[in-house]
Amino acid sequence: MLNTPEGAFKIQLSQDGLQVRGTLSILDGTIYQVQAQVQDGEAAVGFVTSTQSKEYFEAFVEDDTLYVTLADWNNATGEPVWESEVEFEFARSGAAAAPGRLPRNPTPSADVSQPYRPAPAAQPGTPA
Repeated sequence: MLNTPEGAFKIQLSQDGLQVRGTLSILDGTIYQVQAQVQDGEAAVGFVTSTQSKEYFEAFVEDDTLYVTLADWNNATGEPVWESEVEFEFARSGAAAAPGRLPRNPTPSADVSQPYRPAPAAQPGTPA
């Protein structure tokens, strides 16, 4: 779980064969349903959906860290909107999964480190 002044993130995942399902709770209290499929034995790729939206979802495990990428989904192009990409690093709170694989028996929740935030673009007239 990532505790911030605004609230907390929480993720719960389970894997059955190549199918990954679960929930992702975000700061505003929205709960997304996670539906993804493991591709090439490495990353789970799919969607998180709520009653309000559908987002691209990708996740993989390395050592004790679950890396999650979310991005807006463009229904017209059928592609993620990469400019909206946000990455999170969830620290496992249990036995580590094999590198590159999602946990087979994940714990009910995971601890989250600080989310990755891209550096803001330099503004014209300011040093980079």
